[in-house]
Formats: sequence, C-alpha cells, structure tokens
Amino acid sequence: MARPAVPVGCGTMSDRRHGIVYSVAGLLVLAANVIDAVNRGSSAWNFVAIAVGAGLLFSGFSLIARSGRAGD
Repeated sequence: MARPAVPVGCGTMSDRRHGIVYSVAGLLVLAANVIDAVNRGSSAWNFVAIAVGAGLLFSGFSLIARSGRAGD
C-alpha cells in the first residue's frame, strides 16, 4: 500500500498557529463558563470546564513561547 505524501499528524501546522488556536479556544471556554456560572450559579461542571479552558489557554501560550517567533 502506498504511503500518503504527508503523513497524518506530521505537523503541517506550526506550533505558533496551534498555540493561537488553543489560546482563543481557551478564552472562549473560560468566558462562556464564567458568564454561565454568574448567571445560573456555579456547578461542578462549570469548574471542570473552567479548568479545561485554563489548561487550553496555558498550553496555547506555552506553544507560542516555544515556537521561538513570539517577538516578530
């Protein structure tokens, strides 16, 4: 069987772009869940979702920092 020209998951997107996508997703998750917790009261799922959003935001920032192009 022939191999594909670009293997799946071989990094066709740069770390910087992944970091930006993760950071934006983390901000959206955080904002939506904080607003939901304020409007309807907090629940365990809000805290879990806020932790996931914070994790996405942190990993996005660390990917941007590791890309080596944060200053350009």
